[in-house]
Amino acid sequence: MGERAIQALRGTREGRVKRYLDLWVVIGDEEYVVEGSFCTCPDYFFNVSSSNPSADRCWHAMAVEAAVDRGEFDEVDEYYHHFMGP
Repeated sequence: MGERAIQALRGTREGRVKRYLDLWVVIGDEEYVVEGSFCTCPDYFFNVSSSNPSADRCWHAMAVEAAVDRGEFDEVDEYYHHFMGP
């Protein structure tokens, strides 16, 4: 199991995965929006989205997958885009 997977499981256990009405959000150093394998974190932009075959997903995307599989996420009955400013 790689470091990203370990971090994903830790984040899931710590309750860092949130399901808003419109988006998945994972709390890392900041709040990151996750849609499928896409994430707004720097790791995604600098490592995963590049042609790096060893980085297929960041830990935030892995955490969403683990949280769904385990049923361990917080449901927020609001739209996340309301928190994103004007």
